[in-house]
Amino acid sequence: MSIGKNIAYFRKNKGYTQEKLGEIIGVTNQAVSKWESETSMPDIMLIPQIANALDVTLNDLFSKQNNQSSTLKNNCFNESAVHDFPKAMQATVIDDLCRKTNLVNCNIWDFLKSEQNLPTKKLDKIKHSYTMCCLSNTEGAAFISNNLTIIDSDIKITDIGSIFEKPEISSGIKKLSDINVRKILSYICNENFKSTAPFDYNNSKYFTIDIKPSELSRSTMLSIDDVSEALEKLISLHIVELEINKETHYQLNKVKIIEAATTLKLIERLIHNEAGFGCGEFFALIQ
Repeated sequence: MSIGKNIAYFRKNKGYTQEKLGEIIGVTNQAVSKWESETSMPDIMLIPQIANALDVTLNDLFSKQNNQSSTLKNNCFNESAVHDFPKAMQATVIDDLCRKTNLVNCNIWDFLKSEQNLPTKKLDKIKHSYTMCCLSNTEGAAFISNNLTIIDSDIKITDIGSIFEKPEISSGIKKLSDINVRKILSYICNENFKSTAPFDYNNSKYFTIDIKPSELSRSTMLSIDDVSEALEKLISLHIVELEINKETHYQLNKVKIIEAATTLKLIERLIHNEAGFGCGEFFALIQ
């Protein structure tokens, strides 16, 4: 089933009216009706709220077929939902972009005009050749490629110029570009990110890694002073947290290190000098 039909199915299972569900997540009953009739798609930022309101997982919302009983959350960690979330969100964003822009009016995108093209088929067609970028003055930005999807609900066209002027941006990039910082991050990730298992939000060890300067020094062949200086930079970027009890204790935040890696991934794309073309509010970059 589609996400709209799934919302309708789980809403009825909960005994909610469209008005009641809309009230819980802060939208009108007309908006819920449009989702369920597939006239429009839910805003991507509302997807987790919808799942919470219906007591189902993200995987349930995007499932193509549901049994007569849903997979209730019951505070259980759903590994499948975490693995499915990035691709599902990527497909949802692509479908939403196609609906909200004049993309379908471009001859070069004729394959998108066919109504039988599901979001996943659009994704499969696009990801082999294109990186998709959409920047709105009110709704934020989305960046979608085969190996990277980024959504920023705050950025606006009018904000772009001021972003480049911020001194903290320059400072942050300089810290991330420091060779010792990158050497330490590379070692930590290679040692601790070997498992493909997702992060379990019920277990703090999935979010933080204890790190010891002496071990870093020995493994990276850096002096203790160089390691300490690099850790100070990582602390200022909130990638490493410092706790001082009976002894100094360093913890690396896994979520923050992924944010840092994503930042460098975007810079890597700039270095590759991709060409681009635009169509109305919609822009695509040729890989």
